[in-house]
Amino acid sequence: MLCSRSVLRFGIIAVLLMPCDSANATRRSTRVDAGGWSDQKAFGSVNCPGTLALSGNAAASLPLDWGAFRFHGIGDTAYTYNMYCQYTLPGQFSGDDLEFVDPPEPALRTMIGANSGDAVTAVRYTWMTGDFLFDGPSFQWALFSFPNEVTVVALYGLLDLDPFPPEPLVLDGSTAIKQGSATLWSAAGNDFDGEYFCFLDGEYAGLWNGELDDIGSACLEAATIFNGRFE
Repeated sequence: MLCSRSVLRFGIIAVLLMPCDSANATRRSTRVDAGGWSDQKAFGSVNCPGTLALSGNAAASLPLDWGAFRFHGIGDTAYTYNMYCQYTLPGQFSGDDLEFVDPPEPALRTMIGANSGDAVTAVRYTWMTGDFLFDGPSFQWALFSFPNEVTVVALYGLLDLDPFPPEPLVLDGSTAIKQGSATLWSAAGNDFDGEYFCFLDGEYAGLWNGELDDIGSACLEAATIFNGRFE
Protein backbone atom coordinates (compact mmCIF):
# COMPACT_ATOMS: atom_id res chain seq x y z
CA MET A 1 0.00 0.00 0.00
CA LEU A 2 1.40 3.34 -1.04
CA CYS A 3 0.99 6.14 1.48
CA SER A 4 3.09 9.27 1.91
CA ARG A 5 1.61 10.15 5.31
CA SER A 6 3.21 8.87 8.48
CA VAL A 7 -0.03 8.63 10.45
CA LEU A 8 -3.57 7.82 9.36
CA ARG A 9 -5.77 10.20 11.30
CA PHE A 10 -9.39 9.34 11.90
CA GLY A 11 -12.15 10.05 14.42
CA ILE A 12 -11.89 7.18 16.84
CA ILE A 13 -15.38 7.86 18.14
CA ALA A 14 -16.81 7.54 14.65
CA VAL A 15 -15.04 4.20 14.25
CA LEU A 16 -16.44 2.87 17.51
CA LEU A 17 -19.97 3.93 16.60
CA MET A 18 -19.88 2.54 13.06
CA PRO A 19 -21.03 -1.10 12.91
CA CYS A 20 -18.82 -3.49 10.99
CA ASP A 21 -20.93 -4.77 8.11
CA SER A 22 -19.27 -6.92 5.48
CA ALA A 23 -22.15 -6.05 3.15
CA ASN A 24 -20.64 -2.60 2.68
CA ALA A 25 -18.21 -4.12 0.17
CA THR A 26 -20.84 -5.23 -2.33
CA ARG A 27 -21.75 -4.07 -5.81
CA ARG A 28 -23.66 -0.83 -5.49
CA SER A 29 -26.41 0.20 -7.86
CA THR A 30 -26.15 3.31 -10.03
CA ARG A 31 -27.00 6.39 -7.97
CA VAL A 32 -30.10 8.35 -8.95
CA ASP A 33 -30.20 12.11 -9.53
CA ALA A 34 -31.03 13.43 -6.06
CA GLY A 35 -29.69 15.66 -3.34
CA GLY A 36 -26.99 18.25 -3.86
CA TRP A 37 -26.06 17.38 -7.47
CA SER A 38 -26.15 19.58 -10.56
CA ASP A 39 -28.14 18.96 -13.69
CA GLN A 40 -26.70 16.70 -16.37
CA LYS A 41 -23.72 17.90 -18.45
CA ALA A 42 -23.10 16.27 -21.81
CA PHE A 43 -19.97 14.21 -22.45
CA GLY A 44 -17.50 16.02 -24.65
CA SER A 45 -18.58 19.48 -23.46
CA VAL A 46 -16.42 22.00 -21.60
CA ASN A 47 -18.61 21.31 -18.57
CA CYS A 48 -17.63 17.64 -18.55
CA PRO A 49 -13.81 17.54 -18.81
CA GLY A 50 -12.06 14.22 -19.33
CA THR A 51 -14.84 12.87 -21.53
CA LEU A 52 -15.42 12.50 -25.25
CA ALA A 53 -18.57 12.92 -27.31
CA LEU A 54 -19.64 9.82 -29.21
CA SER A 55 -18.31 9.94 -32.76
CA GLY A 56 -19.09 7.18 -35.23
CA ASN A 57 -19.03 3.62 -33.93
CA ALA A 58 -17.23 3.42 -30.62
CA ALA A 59 -15.36 0.17 -30.01
CA ALA A 60 -16.41 0.20 -26.36
CA SER A 61 -18.03 2.47 -23.81
CA LEU A 62 -16.06 5.72 -23.78
CA PRO A 63 -13.51 6.00 -20.97
CA LEU A 64 -13.00 8.78 -18.45
CA ASP A 65 -9.66 10.59 -18.28
CA TRP A 66 -8.70 12.12 -14.94
CA GLY A 67 -5.22 13.56 -14.94
CA ALA A 68 -2.81 10.75 -15.78
CA PHE A 69 -5.45 8.08 -15.17
CA ARG A 70 -8.01 6.50 -17.45
CA PHE A 71 -11.10 4.78 -16.05
CA HIS A 72 -12.79 2.11 -18.18
CA GLY A 73 -16.29 0.89 -17.30
CA ILE A 74 -17.23 -2.00 -19.54
CA GLY A 75 -16.39 -2.84 -23.14
CA ASP A 76 -19.86 -2.58 -24.67
CA THR A 77 -21.15 0.12 -27.02
CA ALA A 78 -24.62 -0.22 -25.47
CA TYR A 79 -23.45 1.93 -22.56
CA THR A 80 -22.88 4.92 -24.85
CA TYR A 81 -26.64 5.37 -25.37
CA ASN A 82 -26.78 8.18 -22.80
CA MET A 83 -23.73 9.68 -21.06
CA TYR A 84 -23.45 12.67 -18.77
CA CYS A 85 -21.64 14.05 -15.72
CA GLN A 86 -22.84 15.92 -12.63
CA TYR A 87 -21.12 18.02 -9.97
CA THR A 88 -21.96 18.58 -6.32
CA LEU A 89 -23.60 21.95 -5.73
CA PRO A 90 -21.85 24.46 -3.41
CA GLY A 91 -23.51 24.61 -0.03
CA GLN A 92 -25.93 21.79 -0.86
CA PHE A 93 -23.91 18.57 -0.71
CA SER A 94 -23.35 16.66 2.53
CA GLY A 95 -23.22 13.13 3.83
CA ASP A 96 -26.99 13.25 4.20
CA ASP A 97 -27.23 12.87 0.42
CA LEU A 98 -26.07 9.27 0.91
CA GLU A 99 -28.65 8.51 3.59
CA PHE A 100 -31.21 6.75 1.42
CA VAL A 101 -29.05 5.05 -1.19
CA ASP A 102 -29.23 1.28 -1.46
CA PRO A 103 -27.05 -0.45 -0.57
CA PRO A 104 -25.93 2.21 1.93
CA GLU A 105 -22.52 3.80 2.23
CA PRO A 106 -22.33 4.62 5.96
CA ALA A 107 -18.57 5.12 6.15
CA LEU A 108 -18.40 7.44 3.14
CA ARG A 109 -21.41 9.32 4.50
CA THR A 110 -19.63 9.77 7.85
CA MET A 111 -16.44 10.94 6.17
CA ILE A 112 -18.31 13.60 4.18
CA GLY A 113 -20.25 14.66 7.27
CA ALA A 114 -21.88 18.09 7.32
CA ASN A 115 -19.35 19.22 4.69
CA SER A 116 -18.92 22.65 6.24
CA GLY A 117 -17.30 25.09 3.82
CA ASP A 118 -17.61 22.60 0.96
CA ALA A 119 -14.51 20.76 2.15
CA VAL A 120 -15.60 17.77 0.06
CA THR A 121 -16.59 18.05 -3.59
CA ALA A 122 -17.51 15.32 -6.04
CA VAL A 123 -18.26 14.66 -9.68
CA ARG A 124 -19.94 11.58 -11.08
CA TYR A 125 -19.98 10.29 -14.64
CA THR A 126 -22.86 8.13 -15.86
CA TRP A 127 -23.10 5.67 -18.77
CA MET A 128 -26.58 4.31 -19.57
CA THR A 129 -28.04 1.76 -21.96
CA GLY A 130 -31.45 3.48 -22.04
CA ASP A 131 -33.22 6.76 -21.45
CA PHE A 132 -33.61 6.10 -17.73
CA LEU A 133 -31.45 4.36 -15.15
CA PHE A 134 -33.84 1.44 -14.81
CA ASP A 135 -34.26 0.83 -18.54
CA GLY A 136 -31.21 -1.42 -18.49
CA PRO A 137 -27.71 -1.82 -17.06
CA SER A 138 -25.75 1.36 -16.37
CA PHE A 139 -22.69 2.39 -14.44
CA GLN A 140 -21.00 5.42 -12.88
CA TRP A 141 -17.53 6.50 -11.87
CA ALA A 142 -17.81 8.97 -8.97
CA LEU A 143 -14.80 10.93 -7.65
CA PHE A 144 -15.00 12.36 -4.12
CA SER A 145 -12.27 14.92 -3.41
CA PHE A 146 -11.31 15.42 0.25
CA PRO A 147 -8.79 17.64 2.03
CA ASN A 148 -5.32 16.13 2.50
CA GLU A 149 -5.06 15.44 -1.25
CA VAL A 150 -7.27 12.35 -0.99
CA THR A 151 -9.66 11.27 -3.74
CA VAL A 152 -12.03 8.37 -3.14
CA VAL A 153 -13.32 6.85 -6.38
CA ALA A 154 -16.44 4.68 -6.49
CA LEU A 155 -17.64 2.43 -9.30
CA TYR A 156 -21.42 2.03 -9.21
CA GLY A 157 -23.74 -0.14 -11.25
CA LEU A 158 -22.68 -2.88 -13.68
CA LEU A 159 -25.66 -4.93 -12.57
CA ASP A 160 -28.16 -7.04 -14.52
CA LEU A 161 -31.57 -5.53 -13.68
CA ASP A 162 -33.67 -8.31 -15.20
CA PRO A 163 -34.77 -10.43 -13.45
CA PHE A 164 -35.17 -8.52 -10.18
CA PRO A 165 -33.37 -8.23 -7.77
CA PRO A 166 -30.27 -7.09 -9.68
CA GLU A 167 -27.40 -9.51 -10.07
CA PRO A 168 -23.74 -8.51 -10.60
CA LEU A 169 -22.62 -8.69 -14.22
CA VAL A 170 -19.60 -10.85 -14.96
CA LEU A 171 -16.75 -8.41 -15.58
CA ASP A 172 -13.52 -8.81 -17.49
CA GLY A 173 -10.37 -6.84 -18.18
CA SER A 174 -12.33 -4.13 -19.99
CA THR A 175 -13.29 -2.76 -16.56
CA ALA A 176 -10.03 -1.26 -15.41
CA ILE A 177 -8.00 1.72 -14.21
CA LYS A 178 -4.92 2.52 -16.27
CA GLN A 179 -2.05 4.96 -16.15
CA GLY A 180 -0.51 5.19 -19.58
CA SER A 181 0.25 1.63 -20.68
CA ALA A 182 0.19 0.31 -17.10
CA THR A 183 -2.94 -1.37 -15.71
CA LEU A 184 -3.30 -0.34 -12.06
CA TRP A 185 -6.44 -2.38 -11.43
CA SER A 186 -8.58 -4.70 -13.52
CA ALA A 187 -11.80 -6.63 -12.92
CA ALA A 188 -10.39 -9.60 -14.82
CA GLY A 189 -11.50 -12.71 -12.97
CA ASN A 190 -14.65 -10.95 -11.69
CA ASP A 191 -12.92 -10.00 -8.44
CA PHE A 192 -14.63 -6.62 -7.98
CA ASP A 193 -17.03 -6.54 -5.03
CA GLY A 194 -17.80 -2.86 -4.58
CA GLU A 195 -14.51 -1.67 -3.10
CA TYR A 196 -13.48 1.97 -3.43
CA PHE A 197 -10.27 3.11 -5.15
CA CYS A 198 -7.92 5.41 -3.25
CA PHE A 199 -5.75 8.17 -4.69
CA LEU A 200 -3.32 10.00 -2.42
CA ASP A 201 -1.21 12.96 -3.49
CA GLY A 202 -2.08 12.26 -7.13
CA GLU A 203 -1.02 8.60 -7.05
CA TYR A 204 -3.07 5.42 -6.98
CA ALA A 205 -2.82 3.96 -3.48
CA GLY A 206 -4.98 0.83 -3.56
CA LEU A 207 -8.42 -0.29 -2.44
CA TRP A 208 -10.72 0.47 0.50
CA ASN A 209 -13.38 -1.98 1.64
CA GLY A 210 -15.72 0.82 2.74
CA GLU A 211 -15.23 0.36 6.49
CA LEU A 212 -13.85 2.99 8.88
CA ASP A 213 -11.82 0.32 10.67
CA ASP A 214 -9.85 -0.52 7.50
CA ILE A 215 -7.03 1.69 8.81
CA GLY A 216 -4.49 0.27 6.37
CA SER A 217 -6.28 2.00 3.51
CA ALA A 218 -5.04 5.34 2.17
CA CYS A 219 -8.66 6.44 1.67
CA LEU A 220 -8.92 6.95 5.43
CA GLU A 221 -6.27 9.63 5.26
CA ALA A 222 -9.37 11.74 4.53
CA ALA A 223 -11.09 10.72 7.77
CA THR A 224 -9.92 13.55 10.01
CA ILE A 225 -13.41 13.86 11.39
CA PHE A 226 -14.35 15.38 14.70
CA ASN A 227 -18.04 16.19 15.20
CA GLY A 228 -18.54 16.03 11.44
CA ARG A 229 -15.88 18.64 10.60
CA PHE A 230 -12.39 18.50 9.15
CA GLU A 231 -9.49 19.82 11.22
